[in-house]
Amino acid sequence: MRISIIFNPFSGGSGRFAAIGKKLSKICLSHELFTGPVLYGENYLQATSVVGLQDPDFMEGLDSILGAFFTYNISMLIGIGGDGFLSHIAGWMIRHEKSVPVLGVAGGTANIGPLHTCSETQLLKIDLNRHLTSEDVGCLAVATGGRDIGYGFCDVIIGDTFLGTLNGKSCNLSAEAFIEHGVKVEKRPEAIPAQKRLKFRRDGIEQSYRMGHAAQVIAAPLYRREFYRGKAVTGALCFSPYDDVSAAIVFADKIIVDSQKKIGNESIIIEQFLFKPGECITVDDIPDGMYVIVDGNVFPISDHTISIQSLPDSIRAVRLITNNEISII
Repeated sequence: MRISIIFNPFSGGSGRFAAIGKKLSKICLSHELFTGPVLYGENYLQATSVVGLQDPDFMEGLDSILGAFFTYNISMLIGIGGDGFLSHIAGWMIRHEKSVPVLGVAGGTANIGPLHTCSETQLLKIDLNRHLTSEDVGCLAVATGGRDIGYGFCDVIIGDTFLGTLNGKSCNLSAEAFIEHGVKVEKRPEAIPAQKRLKFRRDGIEQSYRMGHAAQVIAAPLYRREFYRGKAVTGALCFSPYDDVSAAIVFADKIIVDSQKKIGNESIIIEQFLFKPGECITVDDIPDGMYVIVDGNVFPISDHTISIQSLPDSIRAVRLITNNEISII
């Protein structure tokens, strides 16, 4: 099997990459390996081929490496990094209509998305020919200013901070400092300013919601909807198995995504809306100072508006085989 492997040089878990690379080299001995230059993989792996880096810019360089991988007719792509890095890889594949199974090895801050299915400790237990299968997972396509900007497999958040790693610690980082100056600065998240009430539209039709002021807005794809069946405590999500819905958007009266959040006895009021594939969800009148965070990747908002659409079954995600399954990789 031909396998491409790429590491995120800027990942919060890069201190473990040498150990991860040794384990990957061991389990891939009988396969052809293709990787990126220097910290993108060459420094960590015994690879068959190392593709060149065509651009020093991170995103342009990543695109050039991924494009080179697919000239080798690869059978699987392994990404080592966080949710944002896997989102970049999957987004490139969606835009370029490429389809191979993607295996995410945890190497970032949170590592909670559906593309992350393997930890470092699980690597040496894997036989690539026998222990892996794949399943289709969906995402949210996010646009602003009439331009597609990213694909969310975990969540899409309107806020002024994002979760990241600074000096080996998971914390909230300033979205403005990262976008404007390219630096990581720790910052406490602030609620969406109440200058204007956010407008929420479904296919252009304004939707009514009762919350006077939303502190944070979160949208996410819904996976394994059967989990919610009959669980009334999950609110609107308990109806998701009964209809062709694939995602939800939530307006919350308090900030939920916060590395230092401690719930205690505090209540959180939320309003949930389910939506289907093909529906265009827009949030308008977003105040200045807010950004859209797509799987931890930060983007500026144009025209005070973002739009979201659900793309079901957009990527094949590799996962470990459970009982009574067979390998289909």
